[in-house]
Amino acid sequence: MAFVFNNWRRFTPISKFLLFSLILTLFFVGNIVNYVVKSVSSLGN
Repeated sequence: MAFVFNNWRRFTPISKFLLFSLILTLFFVGNIVNYVVKSVSSLGN
């Protein structure tokens, strides 16, 4: 994590954008998986 912050200025805007979209994608996927798991478990009960 420190590596990212130390080299942040060296990153091109494209790399920053890709990193940002990767984090967003992981966040959304995590939320969707969480929602699906809750739905399935409530259906099971």
